[in-house]
Amino acid sequence: MNSLISKILANAYHDPFQYLGVHEHPLDDKIKFFRTLQPKAEKVSLLIDGKSYEMDNIDEIGVFECFLSTDNLKYPLLDPFDYRYRIVYSADTVHEINDPYRFLPLLSDNDLYLFNAGTNYSLYNLLGAQLEMHQKLNGTVFRVWAPSAVNVSVIGHFNGWDKRVHQMRSLDSSGIWELFVPGLEENEIYRFVIRTKDGTFHD
Repeated sequence: MNSLISKILANAYHDPFQYLGVHEHPLDDKIKFFRTLQPKAEKVSLLIDGKSYEMDNIDEIGVFECFLSTDNLKYPLLDPFDYRYRIVYSADTVHEINDPYRFLPLLSDNDLYLFNAGTNYSLYNLLGAQLEMHQKLNGTVFRVWAPSAVNVSVIGHFNGWDKRVHQMRSLDSSGIWELFVPGLEENEIYRFVIRTKDGTFHD
């Protein structure tokens, strides 16, 4: 198994965006590959440009992947990133989602600078759970300050309380972790799960 996905599956990596989401093939810049971690799914399909592509389950834990040539894409640079996943959990449970791992970091450089300088006086508008819109998608951006963490996830009813599904990204040396979850609305119950350097989890 790829060492990077092994760390992600173990909630032991600081930037799952390096593996999940959409990426350029390292040997062919005309090939894009899409990866998603859906541990409880029976089948996952990529929905893009009005077409559906069944994704391969490349790991028994639930890592799904597919490759597409940019010749077959309406927007070869994937801008806007308008793809979705159709996730089949069982015959009567099917969800369509936008991919949380397609977004660049959302916290501005200025906010990070002020935070690191100890002069950001609007943290109540930045940390926790904030309703926002990005790329014309409503959702919730989660942020937490956990400077000594190895990995941070957000869990709730929306992911079956599974800490593998929505792992967050560490924003440089600030100690802030961030993830935008499209489609997630107000009044969701959530918790952060923090893995510390000794391998224990806290929430």
